[in-house]
Amino acid sequence: MAYGFNGSNQYLQRTDTCGISGTGFSIGCWFKTPSSNADFIFGLCDSASYSQFLLYDNGNRYLYAYEAGTAAVASAQFSNGTWHHALGVSIHNTSRAVYLDGANKGTSGGATSVWPGPTLTEVAHRTKNNNYWAGQVAWASIWNAVLTDADAAALGKGIHPTLVKPQNLVAFWPLGGLDPQDPKDRWGGYDLTAYNSPTEEEHPAGLLYPQGPQIVAPGTAPPASSVPWHLMIGSAV
Repeated sequence: MAYGFNGSNQYLQRTDTCGISGTGFSIGCWFKTPSSNADFIFGLCDSASYSQFLLYDNGNRYLYAYEAGTAAVASAQFSNGTWHHALGVSIHNTSRAVYLDGANKGTSGGATSVWPGPTLTEVAHRTKNNNYWAGQVAWASIWNAVLTDADAAALGKGIHPTLVKPQNLVAFWPLGGLDPQDPKDRWGGYDLTAYNSPTEEEHPAGLLYPQGPQIVAPGTAPPASSVPWHLMIGSAV
């Protein structure tokens, strides 16, 4: 199962940015919406200002990586009612990129003054202006590195986030699937808090999981060597 949000009061949040304190990071997740609805899917933001880096649904089926007042826009539209992968990359304060389904890359320049600023990690919500997004989210992740085109392509094919630059993975919230249905971070310990009872929804089908358990110390990434995986057939419940 994934987490579903009603667009009016349901969201996930924690009151820090999971150790991210400047540019040079990436955020990603799987998302599905019944109808494109002009709000923020996942990212880092502030409660009192527009200091933010967020994956954004613009209401016309375009995905943005929205940083302060500047956005990179994916080069293709997403489809309502279908699972898609979103990846936003904050390269530096004059450059950012967004990928839809591991491709359809959009970039933008222009200086921003985001940092220091963001104080929150949020899913389906932006505290500034109290915006809510309606849809489903799974496999939300943060890396403290600039992911590449190849990394984006792997994620868009359903490769598990712990197998993409694991040495730089900061946080990973499965939000269901083959993992428990809860908002816990299974990687770095940055657990989210659920507000107003987000619902259990069908998880994306066909995602690629590591084969067998990966046992590591809390907060420690596994080796970056190649790891075999298996295909999840159908949807996890």
